[in-house]
Amino acid sequence: MLNFSAISIHDQEKLAPLLADNHARVNERSFASMYVWGRHYGFEICVQENVLFTHCLPADGYRIFLAPIGPGDKAAAFEKMHHDSLRLHQPYQVYCLTAEEAKALERWFPGRFVIESDRNNFDYIYTREDLAELQGKKYHGKRNHIKKFLTAYGDRWNYRPVEPARDFQTLLDFQKKWQETKSSGHRSDYQHELYAIERALTHYDTLGLRGGVLEVDGRVAAFTLGVPLTADTMDVLIEKADVDIEGAYPMINREFVRHECGAFTYIDREEDMGIEGLRRAKLSYYPAMFTEKYTAMPKEQGKPL
Repeated sequence: MLNFSAISIHDQEKLAPLLADNHARVNERSFASMYVWGRHYGFEICVQENVLFTHCLPADGYRIFLAPIGPGDKAAAFEKMHHDSLRLHQPYQVYCLTAEEAKALERWFPGRFVIESDRNNFDYIYTREDLAELQGKKYHGKRNHIKKFLTAYGDRWNYRPVEPARDFQTLLDFQKKWQETKSSGHRSDYQHELYAIERALTHYDTLGLRGGVLEVDGRVAAFTLGVPLTADTMDVLIEKADVDIEGAYPMINREFVRHECGAFTYIDREEDMGIEGLRRAKLSYYPAMFTEKYTAMPKEQGKPL
């Protein structure tokens, strides 16, 4: 039986050795990401035999697991998830499998799972050098936006690292103002995002976060929060900018990478969730690669593997 409980900040030490076993650039696999988004996605965790099991809010009538991680027996872990769902009489799906994990699943249980590519959740991976320098013809548009920002604001702008005690309320207020510019149809999602930012700033040092603030005339124009994901990759958890300040988004992107990501080769800017505008924006930075993700579900939900 898998006994799940809501993820807590106090779980960080327990989960550290399991998460350290992961070397895939999958943004869901940092404790910081799991914790700050835990309320939004309803993350619950269970640790058994050196494997971390995670499930989240159901979708379309299915119980949703994330791919099991840790140094334990992964084939046995899939059997446990299957048997636990049989016990509860609940159909299930497994999200966020890497290409290698999807191949292994088919090898362990040939023909027993339907495995599909989940393009909307591919992670966009960029080189630090590309984002920091924006060199070459393909980045002409980004450089032009930055040039307009620099021309407009001259010496009136500055970049600095996030200071959670100083910035806590200021960044929350900035997020609230940003939300007001968006469609009311997505207000519930933005409230979850606000809560995620509050969690991140409250436990900033404990979570090992790094952040940057772009200011114009002493006021916040944009900010970013990120966390190391693997030894060579920084994950961008949050990025917000004032849409009325042209160039604010490319500026915070560039400055954060230049100042906070010097020790990393790659930047994970996460998925586009199938949102057309977001996909265009992420593609416009020319990712070096994608982390492909797959979903899996048993062909026969009500029968043992």
